[in-house]
Amino acid sequence: MEIKIIVRGKFLYLEYVEFGKRVRKSTGLKDTKANIAYIHRNIIPEIERKQKLGINSNQTHKISYFLDRVMKKTIQEKKINTIVVYDVAVRRFLEKLGDRDVDTYTISEIEKFVSELAPKTARTYLAPVSLAFSLAVKYDIIPRNPCSFVDMPKIKQKERMAFDKDSVKSLLAHAKGELKTFLYFAFYTGARANEILALRWDDISEYDILISKTCARGVINSPKNGKPRRVILLEPLKDYLDTLSKNGDLVFKSDYLSISRFFTMLQIELGLKPQGLHITRHTYASLLINANVKPTLAQEMLGHSSLLMTNLYTHYLQNKSDKSELEKALF
Repeated sequence: MEIKIIVRGKFLYLEYVEFGKRVRKSTGLKDTKANIAYIHRNIIPEIERKQKLGINSNQTHKISYFLDRVMKKTIQEKKINTIVVYDVAVRRFLEKLGDRDVDTYTISEIEKFVSELAPKTARTYLAPVSLAFSLAVKYDIIPRNPCSFVDMPKIKQKERMAFDKDSVKSLLAHAKGELKTFLYFAFYTGARANEILALRWDDISEYDILISKTCARGVINSPKNGKPRRVILLEPLKDYLDTLSKNGDLVFKSDYLSISRFFTMLQIELGLKPQGLHITRHTYASLLINANVKPTLAQEMLGHSSLLMTNLYTHYLQNKSDKSELEKALF
């Protein structure tokens, strides 16, 4: 049926018949030639598209409905970190842009939303929103996902400067409390910060350390790649651990933020450029590579998820020389 543009007061309305009923719908646009052209170019074709598919063009399809579906699936399939971040992202999006029909959001306003966020945060926050719009596309509610056309803010790569051996020795010598323990684990295992903070004393044997979980925001999860691994317990770390009293099951009581804050303070105190906790893992890898430690051994110790999907690990067999090779490379 023909879709007519009519004027009521200063505003433009659409009038048409759908499912045997007369529909009069406000466009919210003022009576101007530019707006009339916009209606002919965008709004009317979209109504006609929905009519051909048997979709009620006058029915509301709030973004919250699709966001709820995304969150339910996320809770079922993802780790707690992703769930928490997606939840914050969804609430932030609804707070800024409101809960409206999915076909009313524009590319420009979504771009404005992400432009107010840090580049990495913008990509993370837009992820569940984009999934919600994709669901609406899947069910023919909208013809395209507006997030696919958003110009994202560019990420400026921060230059990571691995510590040299002298800096590592200085950090270990001057650190105190649980930060000292954390740094010993970090520099002698190359494990991720959340893997170290999840360690229990019974994960540590006389010969190796079992990395089988992570701890984020107080919640225990599986490792990043989903697969546990064992790293060799090197003598300097073993000797240090022998000096500690082992009270309770957990090695650490401190959380990520506390360790990170004390690590920043220590770097400043020693005149080093402050870097995040991940620099310890980067340093471990760099020292091994610079010492020409065989790649398969370095890969096994680091447990890189991308490398676990290759056949390289099938060629790795731990032997007695590995421990001395690692200890020689590390300080």
